[in-house]
Amino acid sequence: MNETDEKALQQARFIFTTGRLIQERILKEHAQFLAKEKAGEEFIELSAAQYRCLLAVRICGKVTVGDLARRLEVSPASASVMVERLVEKGMLERSRSKQDRRKVRVTLTDEAEKFADSLEEHMLHIFTDLVRKVGPETAAMWCEVLKRIKEHLMKPTSSKEGEI
Repeated sequence: MNETDEKALQQARFIFTTGRLIQERILKEHAQFLAKEKAGEEFIELSAAQYRCLLAVRICGKVTVGDLARRLEVSPASASVMVERLVEKGMLERSRSKQDRRKVRVTLTDEAEKFADSLEEHMLHIFTDLVRKVGPETAAMWCEVLKRIKEHLMKPTSSKEGEI
């Protein structure tokens, strides 16, 4: 391995481990938030896949099960089962499309939306505290780096290369 490759590997390892540290902090804060919130009891019982599903619906708004399956990279049958379970838990609701009655759209329930809003607000406080601790110059550099990473990740790719 040449010096450039070694440096890239070292940087990738640092980014990966720091990303994991941030992820662990988010999960810890998330668990503490759930423990404090009475409304969060039904959210504690969710699988990681169900959380991803709720997040995808929150981001997309009204979405069909087929579109949700593509976004989550699961089969339509798996997405349908996941949606059904989340409907039973009172976190998602289905409605028929006004343009095409054959299409069923999925949205968050008001309760799930309120819970997601309060969780997001809590997490933003955590990140605001972190931004204050690292200072405005470091935070600005962090934002610039993340902007470039986001631009790269948002580019369509013809293969799985470069995707995370």
